[in-house]
Amino acid sequence: MLQKAVRVLAILMVAVMWHVGAQAAGSYNTVRVGALEARGDFEVRREAAPAEYTRSGRHKTITLDELERSGELRQQALSRHGGISGVPLSAGIGRTVNATRNQKLFGQLLDWETMQDGSSLAAISFVSPGAVGNRLILRVLSIDPKAVFVFRDGHDQLIHQVTGLEVLDAVTAGGKQDRLFAGPYIDGETSTLEVFLPAGVSPDTVRLAVPALSHIFISPHDEELNSKVGESSSCQIDVACKPEWNDVSRGIAKMLYSDTRDGYSYTCTGNLMNDTLNSATPYFLTANHCISTQDDASTLQTFWFYKSTSCNSQDASSSLKVLYGGATLLDTSIDTDSTLLKLNDAPPAGVQYLGWSTSLPAYGTSVGSVHHPSGDVQKISTGGIYGFSDCQIISDEGDFSCFDSSAISSNHMQVKWSSGVTEAGSSGAGLFQSINGSQYLVGQLHGGLSSCAAPSRTDYYGSFGVAFENGLSTWLDPEPVDASRSPVYRFYNANSGSHFFTSDAGERSFVIANYPSYVYEGIAFYAYKKALPDLDSVYRFYNFNTGAHFYTINQAERDYVIASFDSYAYEGDAWYASSGDTENATPLYRFYNTRTATHFYTADPRERDYVIATFPSYVYEGIGYYAWLTE
Repeated sequence: MLQKAVRVLAILMVAVMWHVGAQAAGSYNTVRVGALEARGDFEVRREAAPAEYTRSGRHKTITLDELERSGELRQQALSRHGGISGVPLSAGIGRTVNATRNQKLFGQLLDWETMQDGSSLAAISFVSPGAVGNRLILRVLSIDPKAVFVFRDGHDQLIHQVTGLEVLDAVTAGGKQDRLFAGPYIDGETSTLEVFLPAGVSPDTVRLAVPALSHIFISPHDEELNSKVGESSSCQIDVACKPEWNDVSRGIAKMLYSDTRDGYSYTCTGNLMNDTLNSATPYFLTANHCISTQDDASTLQTFWFYKSTSCNSQDASSSLKVLYGGATLLDTSIDTDSTLLKLNDAPPAGVQYLGWSTSLPAYGTSVGSVHHPSGDVQKISTGGIYGFSDCQIISDEGDFSCFDSSAISSNHMQVKWSSGVTEAGSSGAGLFQSINGSQYLVGQLHGGLSSCAAPSRTDYYGSFGVAFENGLSTWLDPEPVDASRSPVYRFYNANSGSHFFTSDAGERSFVIANYPSYVYEGIAFYAYKKALPDLDSVYRFYNFNTGAHFYTINQAERDYVIASFDSYAYEGDAWYASSGDTENATPLYRFYNTRTATHFYTADPRERDYVIATFPSYVYEGIGYYAWLTE
């Protein structure tokens, strides 16, 4: 049973006003946090844009065969109203691009141009006939961190750009090995990928492929809602008709994400969450059956303020903002069908960080849910709690079954609607209870049976309180210290044949800018930057003889190196990790290279096995210590 009840009030980013207080409300222990202003203009990315240039237009265009089933797939996806299966709304199908499926073929199609300033540019366009939109799936084997990927639509309009550094971080986050990266959603049949290299960076450093694209058949943001008629059912209620839900609406986003392995794309609904420190960290709650892996989280795009301009208007709000940067997976659970992410981009100004409560609503409590049914603009459903369930997954496809349960042993709530229903695309939407005039999130949508034909049938929401106790509290109710994990970045030094690791993003940037022999390989693992209970220092040395760094968590080994080897300069604590196996940690394997007299470390057992089988000069020394694959 829950040990405490916690409520966190929303942050509305409109005014500077701090107020923190505790107030008893029945059996609740309440924490409330006042508003916080978002300063400055909305900005999605911060990468340096390439210099002004005029592309010659001599790039290649790859046109795929027409996909005859596109319209059929769209109708099938939109017809999936109701049904207890916990599945996201399918929005796109994967298509193989044979012409660029590997590095060699892709490279042969690039026609590099040299600009007046010495920079280089190459481009290639892709056409998937009949697509409402598309996303390119890139395989990034290597790229210079200073490179810039530029994505344009069929009208040559800039949609998004991202640096090689950001791409490398994305394809290595969470221990990823497939090196796949999903480009941004682009409206229409055509997308163009430009690769921009600053002066001094050779095209030989570009090792890419585009093995697939996602052919999107449901647009995530139609500006004219006439095209949306019929996509969500007729009984849905426009949230713009319910001004009392406006604050909650500003914390809800439509999601688009892609499976980079097969190119399929999906939409769900997510919620921007406040924490007890009022930190404005962009925690984002959705369903486990929507996103449950770092691979999927890295492809996430979120669409904010996607709603009609006024009650039942046929025009979408011009306030729409899109975040392209993906997210970091923090916690996921099939028991409560919950996933907590941290968005990699700051949310736009005007969003609402949503309040939440760990207390289980009583039978008969009035509740509401703001969601994006069938990928439509925001709708609002209202109803009540009519029971409690223990729900379990019963198939690999996400089907689940629920059995009536007492409130104390339940992991889901049963909800019946008096107004509106839910549909595919609504998955992950928060369930809100009004407490003393404010809305608090108490659950997230798993699935159910409601439909316009049967609005009184039951929907099931995972219990936020159970999810909180099972893991979400680590982030949403943290101790007032910086206890978060940070990435440890990995470089390969081509001159010394050794690897360099740093947890300092500033040092990473300095190395990239000043040491061309250091090849940036992305995120190796995660560790802590500050000392915490049950953690140990990882000590760092620099060996003047080899030009390589040495890392150890063993204090006795540190002292021995200091006392015995004058060529090793002690540089202090690098980061903090665990000497022994601990929850959610992963072993960091250590090798000694007899040829270069340097050490190598990896958290990937497949890389460990490959090194053991392939490189006899690498002596395996076992587990050095334990680190983590996620924040």
